[in-house]
Amino acid sequence: MSSYSFEEWYYKFLVNQSSKNPENVQDIELLASCKETASLLPDDGINSLFESEDCLLCADEKDIRKKTCYAQTDLGHEKPVHRSDKKHSEVAHGSYLPLNISCCARCKFNYLAAELIPTILGIIIMGITLILIGHRAVRDTLIDKVEIFNPAIRPFLVFALVFIITLTICALLRRLLYDVFSKKTHFDIFEINDTMQILKALGWFKLYENTKGAMLVFSDKLPEYVQKPDIQTETETEET
Repeated sequence: MSSYSFEEWYYKFLVNQSSKNPENVQDIELLASCKETASLLPDDGINSLFESEDCLLCADEKDIRKKTCYAQTDLGHEKPVHRSDKKHSEVAHGSYLPLNISCCARCKFNYLAAELIPTILGIIIMGITLILIGHRAVRDTLIDKVEIFNPAIRPFLVFALVFIITLTICALLRRLLYDVFSKKTHFDIFEINDTMQILKALGWFKLYENTKGAMLVFSDKLPEYVQKPDIQTETETEET
């Protein structure tokens, strides 16, 4: 990847993470770190991940849809090892790489459905449980019918039992939804194409994970530091 296509926007990204550095200040040490991070990327770079007009998360090769948004997540790497402070990034050691991946509306829906449906179901179940336990007649019935433990703690024991059962149900439902939706959508981003597989082989790893893969957020447009790189690297300055 050329310095213009990666090092500049990566530099701008890191500077934007720091409240100490103005955007128009070039830090030689930081630029050197960007160059070292660029050396840890595939030879063809990572632009293809967001420049693709086809959705890269579609798992069915016979039904690949067009890009309508971007799936965003972060990768980490143990290098460069010389960065020992938090001046330019939340990461005190190594590299922090934001990814923007071409995504279609269907894959976005599948991912959000697999994540949110179990969560919403769990909230509803626990909400109903709280309402019922808060009802005097129900609470008195629990105290009378449950003959073990101290009467004062019986409602709390019932709530704890319902909570454990709900967690189990939600976890099983989430896995089921992942299995169903994985026929159409890649949930493990390292499976989507050769670029991601090369990144994994080069030592990059997911910073945020869920049950089946990376934690994703979605955006209709690219971040500004990807869209409009506007700084000059040392190489370009020397050429000028």
